[in-house]
Amino acid sequence: MLAMNIDVNKAVEKTLEIAKMEIEVKDKFAKYAPIYMAPTGNVKSTIELYKNRMAKIDHALVVGAQGAFAYELALQCETKKIDCFDKNILQYMFFALYDTAIKTCEFKEFIRNFTSITRMSGRVQQVENMLSEWLFFDLVENMKGIEKEYWSKLYKKVEIKSLIGSNLFRMHYPLNFEYLQKYSSVYNEKTYYQLQKLLLTEQLEINYHICEIDELHKEFPKNNYNLVMFDNVLQYYKSIPVLDNVTMINKYIKEKWLPLLKENGQIQLGYGFEVVGESVKQILNSAENSFSNDLYDLMKKSLVTRDIKEGFIANIVQKYYLENNQEKHFQLDFIPAVEENDGHNDSENVILTYKK
Repeated sequence: MLAMNIDVNKAVEKTLEIAKMEIEVKDKFAKYAPIYMAPTGNVKSTIELYKNRMAKIDHALVVGAQGAFAYELALQCETKKIDCFDKNILQYMFFALYDTAIKTCEFKEFIRNFTSITRMSGRVQQVENMLSEWLFFDLVENMKGIEKEYWSKLYKKVEIKSLIGSNLFRMHYPLNFEYLQKYSSVYNEKTYYQLQKLLLTEQLEINYHICEIDELHKEFPKNNYNLVMFDNVLQYYKSIPVLDNVTMINKYIKEKWLPLLKENGQIQLGYGFEVVGESVKQILNSAENSFSNDLYDLMKKSLVTRDIKEGFIANIVQKYYLENNQEKHFQLDFIPAVEENDGHNDSENVILTYKK
C-alpha cells in the first residue's frame, strides 16, 4: 500500500510500545519495528557499480529505509523516478522527517541533527545532539498529511529527543559524520545541496510503499524498472516463510521479480559485509584461509564457516553461480568495505546481481 494509507493512531501507539521494549541485540523486522537512522553499507560504491554497467537508469525500485539508495541513484545516475518499498511503517515516518530535513535545512544544521559525535577514538557515539527540539518543530511545520499528523501526535505524548537511545532507533551502527560521508553522498556538502535542489524543484519523484519483499510482484507494475535493489534484505531470508531457502529464492527471481524489469534490467539481490565477502572469496578459491590464532581472527573464522553453510549469498554462489550459471545470470562484484573504518583494510564487501 502507498504510505499515505497508514493508520496514524496505530503507528503512534506502536512507536511508544517499541520505544519501551528492551533494546534489540539482533535486527528483527516487522510491520512496526525499530528505525534505521542512516545507511549501514557502502551506498556510493554500490550505485557506482550500476552507473558504470548500465546505459541508463530511468526508473528504479529500491528498498526504502531512510532513502539512501534513492538519493544516491538521483545524484549519481540522474534517475528521476524511484519507487521505494519497506515493510516497516515507522521507517517510512522517519524517512518523511529525514526527507523534510534535506529540503529545509542548511547542510551544517542537517549534520548536527542527523549524525553522532564520536568519542574515545571513534568507539563511542555521542547522540545527545541528534534531533534537537527546535529543529523538530521546524521540520513538522514543513510537513503535510499523515506524516505531520504522526509526528505532531507523537510529540504530544513524549519528547522526541528522549527516544534517542531507546529501542525505537537502531544505534548499534555507526552514525558519525566522518563514516557516513565516506559511504553516502547525502553527507557531502556539495551533493547535499544538489539533492536539495532536485527535491525542491520536484525534478525527483520518490514514491514510498509499505510492502513485503515477497509481495513486490503484486504491488508494482511489470516491465517498469531498469534496476531493482534489495540491499541486504535477503541476508535474513530464513525469516521470510516463502523465501526461506535459495531454491525458492531462485524460483521467485524468475517467476516474480524478473517480470518487473525492462529489457536488460538488473536486480541487486544481495549486499554482503566483511564476513560474507570473506566467505565468498573462500568458496571461489580466490583467497586462502589466512586466519591467525588471535581472538579476533578465531571469531571471524567461526563466522565465515557459519556463513558458508547458512548465508544467502554464499548458498546462491555454491548452488547456482558455480554449478548452474552457464548463462551467467548471476554476477559478483567486490567493493571497498565499510569495515575499513575499523582498521580492516584488506576486507571487502560483496554485491550479488541477477541480470535479465
